[in-house]
Amino acid sequence: MGRNDSDSAGGEKVLTWSVHLLKMKPLRAAKAGIVGLVFLGILYWGDGDPIMLAVAGLALIVAINSFLFPLRYRLDDTGVTLRTVLGKQEFKWRRFKEYYFHDDCLELSFGRRDLRSKILRAVYLYYPPEEDMKGAIIRRAFDGIGVDLDEARSEFATNESRETGN
Repeated sequence: MGRNDSDSAGGEKVLTWSVHLLKMKPLRAAKAGIVGLVFLGILYWGDGDPIMLAVAGLALIVAINSFLFPLRYRLDDTGVTLRTVLGKQEFKWRRFKEYYFHDDCLELSFGRRDLRSKILRAVYLYYPPEEDMKGAIIRRAFDGIGVDLDEARSEFATNESRETGN
C-alpha cells in the first residue's frame, strides 16, 4: 500500500508506503524459519535451559524483525523515515553518498567516515509489490539526494547491460 501525498501547508512532497518482506519472499521466509528452528533445537538439545532458549528466541526475532514485521517508509523534504516494530529511524538526505539499484529495492548508502556508517551501511527502500510505485520512489529519493534522474537512468542501463552481458 502506498500513497503519494502533498502537504497543503508547505507544498511538501511526501511519499509513504509499507512492505512486508515475509509475505513478499515466501521461500526466504521458509529458509529463515528452518534455520531458526534448527538453531533453537541445537540450543535446547545442548543446554536444555528454557530461559536461555527464550532469550535466544527473542534475540533471533529482534535480529530479523525487519523481515518478520512490516516496514513503513516516508520520504519527504528532510529525508527518509523508516518505522519498524522496534521504533523509528530518520535519515537526512545529505547523509547519503551513493545509490545502487536492485530488483526489489533502491539502496541508499552512507559515506564511510563515521562509526555509524560502519555499522549501518545503507538504507534499503523496498518497492511494494501490489502497486507500481518503483518510479515514484526512485524519483523522490533522487530528488532528495540531488541526483539527476537522466544520469541515473543511463547508469542503470549500463549496469543492467553489464549484468546481462550485452
